[in-house]
Amino acid sequence: MPSKQITDYLLDNWCTDKWGCQWANYGRHLFYEDQDTNNLVERFFLGMKYHFLGGYANSRVEDLLILLHGNVTMFYDYLDETLKNMGGQREDKSKLTAENMLKAGLDQTVQWTSSTECTVPLQTAFGTIHNVDIVNVVCNCPAATTRGMCKHVHLAELIASKRNIDLTVERRSEAMDVFNAEQYFYDRDNNQVEVLSRLGNVSVVNLTSFKCTCFANSHGIHCVCVMVAKMVVPSPYIQSTSIDETRQQLKEDKETTDQAIKRKIEEINIYVNNKNFQTIDVKKKKTILQALTTALHICKTTNFSKTTRKRKQQPLFPSRKSKSSKTDHDYSVSRCVF
Repeated sequence: MPSKQITDYLLDNWCTDKWGCQWANYGRHLFYEDQDTNNLVERFFLGMKYHFLGGYANSRVEDLLILLHGNVTMFYDYLDETLKNMGGQREDKSKLTAENMLKAGLDQTVQWTSSTECTVPLQTAFGTIHNVDIVNVVCNCPAATTRGMCKHVHLAELIASKRNIDLTVERRSEAMDVFNAEQYFYDRDNNQVEVLSRLGNVSVVNLTSFKCTCFANSHGIHCVCVMVAKMVVPSPYIQSTSIDETRQQLKEDKETTDQAIKRKIEEINIYVNNKNFQTIDVKKKKTILQALTTALHICKTTNFSKTTRKRKQQPLFPSRKSKSSKTDHDYSVSRCVF
């Protein structure tokens, strides 16, 4: 098909007033108030120009469409999967840390200001506390906004579970309070509901997907904002997802290390046999070869370990501090002074 026919088709069907405004909304999952910018889509085009097109201009429109449908989609799907796995690993680590804190009896130091709000003291800085709200999944520690659900929220949830507090019931109660107080705005033009939470934050719920911009919904929780939106515009077709159901699904989908290794090898094999592999330059192929050689070396040498020939000595009094500066190193957290 000639380029002119494709261009006319795009202009008549996609570059119209109905769809043109959607470009500015690309990737916008947060509430920007009156700001209407297209920074994200411009960044995407920058990546298209230099990452996928190598900085070359004047490409044919059909080649661009094939690129968008092929390599670009595969690349961003891979990034999404990678980020999702990283977030799951961080959350598993935070949950394990919270369980260890609970076993150590640190739940006795948590002060509850309400049935769902508490203060958790910081372990490494005496006198510093973090405010936690387990209904809205909010904590004022730095990790809460960058690394998934933090250990303080997990600890508060574990304590709430021991106290027989049903978070779903608490969220429904708060949603009813927000609805009765009319602390929301139904934006019919954009098909969304803007909810003012008890904490003073504004969250936006898309009524098509029922996705919300709050922290709780980003963790897969059926949040207060979505509950309010369903009260404003009831929809029997959207099923609610509780935090327990989400975590159970993640646990079922989690694969073992052996399965992950085999899957990666199969993915590499598929990629090498793909015709796109022939277009990679020699330098990148050498980098791939070096990485595979390292992996193969680890596989072949994993059952062997290097043993030092230095004479091993058992101290007569282990509790005493050693006089040797070479063996007097303890990098545990309890010994570090900042």
